[in-house]
Amino acid sequence: MPGLLVHLVTLRKEAAGQLAEQDLDVRSTDLHRRFTDWVPVHPR
Repeated sequence: MPGLLVHLVTLRKEAAGQLAEQDLDVRSTDLHRRFTDWVPVHPR
């Protein structure tokens, strides 16, 4: 699952950049939660 989490974090960063280019308030959108909170994290 770590590979999926890395991929989702990368997508989140790209989405934040694209929203910033459109002068949207990225802080008002919780992108971290939207992109990564649903991924189950299991300690090893």
